[in-house]
Amino acid sequence: MLIKLPSPIQKLNSALYEKHGLEVWMKRDDLIHAEISGNKWRKLKFYIEKYKAGNFNALLTFGGAFSNHIAATAAAGKIYNIPSIGVIRGEELNASSNATLKKASENGMKLIFVSREEYSYKEEKEYQQNLRDKLGSLLIVNEGGFGFDGMLGCTEILNEVEEEFDFYAVAAGTGTTLAGLAFGLEENDKLMCFPALKGGEFLKENLYKLFAMAGIPNDEANERIQSIHWELDFHFGGYAKYSKELIDFINDFFDEHEIVLDHIYNGKLMYGLNKKIERGEFQSGTKILVLHTGGVQGLKSLSKRLSPELREVIEG
Repeated sequence: MLIKLPSPIQKLNSALYEKHGLEVWMKRDDLIHAEISGNKWRKLKFYIEKYKAGNFNALLTFGGAFSNHIAATAAAGKIYNIPSIGVIRGEELNASSNATLKKASENGMKLIFVSREEYSYKEEKEYQQNLRDKLGSLLIVNEGGFGFDGMLGCTEILNEVEEEFDFYAVAAGTGTTLAGLAFGLEENDKLMCFPALKGGEFLKENLYKLFAMAGIPNDEANERIQSIHWELDFHFGGYAKYSKELIDFINDFFDEHEIVLDHIYNGKLMYGLNKKIERGEFQSGTKILVLHTGGVQGLKSLSKRLSPELREVIEG
């Protein structure tokens, strides 16, 4: 299955939005590809090109037990005939621990399970060199595709949008997609970030690093970062954590729009946005574009909590 770009933009029709006089649209990056969907493809695109142009024997990356990035990298490796290796946080895990890891293994990814302490060294040059000494000539991609090449791929998202919007909204894990969007915003555009992790203000530091990689002066980087609307109250306790309220919302959203949201990123984003709308935080006439960043395979682990209709879609 080929990558389908540009991704479509779909208007979300809802009594809630109509009541408040808003237009809410969604850029359906989840439809780019069944397995390498959304920002996962965007962030991998230039790394794949770099791999093909270089002299590497494998592409190695990092992730947790339910990592969308791990799943997408394994799928890309299979499709593009690139040997892939995933360093997974949690030495107690194995390739059968959940649907995400099982699928990554089935797609040919070699999984290496390490302790949380060892995983914390993942960005250190010495640790990465040790991996190369053991495993050969590796193209190493940081967790979540974090880095200049990942950000560069995400700058293409807004290039596909011809209409003008007042607000853009995105969920964030490492901040790579967020940085790509912030890099491409016009002067009066407003960007909302919904971190998937507790204490999401750490993303600001990540953005400074990414902008520095892109050669953006610190003053300009500071201006762009400070202009972002940071929505820090919708993480549901932290990464991959959720509540019955969030799962009910995901079920109801599917019933209303026939769009699948995951419980790690996009479900929290839409839940948070709807809460802000319910509170009347947007002026009537406001147009909002939400980026669906894909990566819904993790929902399989929650299939018993999903509505029968949504479960059928997730389980195929």
